[in-house]
Amino acid sequence: MHPKLRLVLTDPIILVLSVLFVLLLYHVLDQRHDSQPTPADIIDRLSQGERIDVPVGDGTTVPIEAPRDENGKPIDLKRFLDASGPILEKKLQEQEQAFGADDPRTVVARNGVAATLEYRGEHARAKALLQKNYEIAAHAADMPAEARLTALQAYAEMATGAERLAAYQEILPQVINYAAEAPEQASAILAGMANEQLQMGQLDQAESNARLSLTMTKARDQRIQSQFFLTSILFRKHDYAGVRKNAEEMLVNLRTPPDSPQDRLVAHFIAKMYAEMGDSDRAEEIEREFAPQ
Repeated sequence: MHPKLRLVLTDPIILVLSVLFVLLLYHVLDQRHDSQPTPADIIDRLSQGERIDVPVGDGTTVPIEAPRDENGKPIDLKRFLDASGPILEKKLQEQEQAFGADDPRTVVARNGVAATLEYRGEHARAKALLQKNYEIAAHAADMPAEARLTALQAYAEMATGAERLAAYQEILPQVINYAAEAPEQASAILAGMANEQLQMGQLDQAESNARLSLTMTKARDQRIQSQFFLTSILFRKHDYAGVRKNAEEMLVNLRTPPDSPQDRLVAHFIAKMYAEMGDSDRAEEIEREFAPQ
């Protein structure tokens, strides 16, 4: 199993955020549909070995499926998340008793519990935990930058609609302040903020944050996410030369392992944009290259 895939499957925060990124793709690409699946819906269906046809607007879909183990069987993501909840809650209690409620190790444990609660649909409990982390991260004098920004990001992403953009704007000064110490976390937050600004039609601000996000990250998946949002913004601004440049850079990153359902969804998105720009030949080439095996 690829090391990055193993990391995802042993960290509930990363796993839930990966599923939430798929939901972001739903939101960006299929804005005509009001009803969208929850993280639990996606995880349950993938864990059963089901291939999900994700709508990408205009009646077309792209399939995604669960990663597979060494024997070729779908990995039971649901079983992992169901089992991890009680373990993480016990871990949180132990961390609070050993180090105190405000310790960075406790903050990380609280984020893990919130991620599994969000997966189970217990939004009020998850929000309360992330609100507590926010208060700690916003005012702690000596918290490591990575833990601080991770807590602030989780707080912002728990909000919805205009409240989410307001939350991003609220934490932005700290993101900029600690970016040099935790560039990957800062990059992820700026990309998320750019996406929210894209949805609100604030295209110039969105482009600025997406480009700043790209300058901060060297991580493959974060670069793809930041490029995804930047390309979406440029497409909305009819900057088709910029779209082509960033789309081709995204494809280079997508060709590096691991191959994942969200990679194929992004590739389909790129192909769709080429088709809408009138380059059906390039669109078909991309679809063939990234078709599920």
